[in-house]
Amino acid sequence: MANQQSQTLILLLFYVCMFLYTLITLSCAPAGLETLSEKHVLNYVKKRSFPEVDVIILDPCITLSNSNPNQPTNFSALSVMRFAPWIRRIHLQSKPTKKQKDNYQHWKQNQHSRIVTFDEDLLTYSLTTPFLTECFLILQPEYLITNYIFNWQFFINGSPVLRTCMTGLTPLTRTIFNECVFKYDRNNQPELKTLLSYTYRLAIEEKQLKYINNQDHFVTPCSTRPTLSSSTKKMSVFNENSVKDYFHFEESNKDRSSKPFKIVIVLMSEWTDDLTYEIDPKYNNVVQVWINLFQKVHHGKRLSFLHRMLVKKNVFIELDAQSFGWNHEQIGAEIMKQLIKVSNNEKFEILETFSYMGNNSSTVCRNCNVIANKIGKVYSCPVSVFLPPTSSDNQERNRLKVL
Repeated sequence: MANQQSQTLILLLFYVCMFLYTLITLSCAPAGLETLSEKHVLNYVKKRSFPEVDVIILDPCITLSNSNPNQPTNFSALSVMRFAPWIRRIHLQSKPTKKQKDNYQHWKQNQHSRIVTFDEDLLTYSLTTPFLTECFLILQPEYLITNYIFNWQFFINGSPVLRTCMTGLTPLTRTIFNECVFKYDRNNQPELKTLLSYTYRLAIEEKQLKYINNQDHFVTPCSTRPTLSSSTKKMSVFNENSVKDYFHFEESNKDRSSKPFKIVIVLMSEWTDDLTYEIDPKYNNVVQVWINLFQKVHHGKRLSFLHRMLVKKNVFIELDAQSFGWNHEQIGAEIMKQLIKVSNNEKFEILETFSYMGNNSSTVCRNCNVIANKIGKVYSCPVSVFLPPTSSDNQERNRLKVL
């Protein structure tokens, strides 16, 4: 009993310390910066107007022989392609060579390449290259991206988002960064940390940087959550197995080639139902349309759900069933209208519809079941109930929970 009380006290002290640390960190943050709530982040995402973003990966990268010394795998670049597929182009910094490079030929040969290399210092490259987008990320040396990240976690309304914890990912714009050439003595070749610190300070003073620590579910390495859940990780000492462990998750691959377009429909009412239930695994590679008949909006869970749908490459539709008075006919008609909209008027075939059991104790769940059966009759497809989670990969489930 005494041991339990001792553990409880230690845990309580830990959370108090973390709270005080967060409070002190934010109170020391530069004045004039705004922290966007999950609701405001969602409102930004709804606009679907995101900047093109490139990433600069600084040397040394995490490169492993991968059992073949002649063809080493650059896991830093691989982590970008795996966990940030929306990145437009990857810029790899390499060690300078004595051989003079013909910049014009280099640019001409690589103008359409997804991956380009450079050997200049960072500021010179930002000033001169025609390849780099206005908004870009810097992946620090020896860092990996270890979970899915999203455009809005780094840029909102053209402004980078400042993080008070070292994440290894630095969002910048060329406009902000290139102003250093007028204000900083480049001949001194300052350390990267000093240069970036100066850049951010200048951007805050000139109100080009507006946001700090948005509540956008970007999980930092200094978070209290499990290490695996962090979005990035510094790996100064690493081995091949520990690096590969971050890539063991199966990437969704949806079949969008068939005509008519084949889909499955999932009717649910809670933002976490995709974590609570499963559907037949044979549909893992089929486009799934998750229809949420929500009643109360929880912005945090809603943002998480959006992230998981993007990661799983699923489609989702939101309908406030209460605004229809839970009229099954009206809701069914609205779902059919929304399906036509999300399919871009292409012909589609519904293979199966899923929802809760009809004898569920919850009125909402029973209503969802009735609507699912109506959809099944209209499209002549079978209707099935959710399966309890059978996945033995708890690591994968935990990773999805923090998105």
